[in-house]
Amino acid sequence: MEKMKEWLKTHNVTVLYGLVKPIKTDIPQETLAAYKKLHSNYPSTVIQNDAGAGMELSYVADTKNYTDNKIKEAVSAQTQNLANLLSLMPLSTQAAMIEADTNNILDMEVEK
Repeated sequence: MEKMKEWLKTHNVTVLYGLVKPIKTDIPQETLAAYKKLHSNYPSTVIQNDAGAGMELSYVADTKNYTDNKIKEAVSAQTQNLANLLSLMPLSTQAAMIEADTNNILDMEVEK
């Protein structure tokens, strides 16, 4: 034990431990109001405190934005794949396909 005490005198040591009974402090309403006014700088937000206090946070993802982006990516990839395939066809075949599609669209408009 004495050797340990001597060693601690010459070495900078920090000991972290959990309290048997945690200390809880209510946050004042004005502080809560200030927190509610904060916004995130999507997609990441840095939160710090200067009291060395433990913090627990949760982050709610913007699922609509995520889903919209995934759909855009899928449509873009599919469109590019189709364009790549069409570029391999002879021009006469491409022209025939465009003509058929145009006629189908015009026929649908007339039926309305």
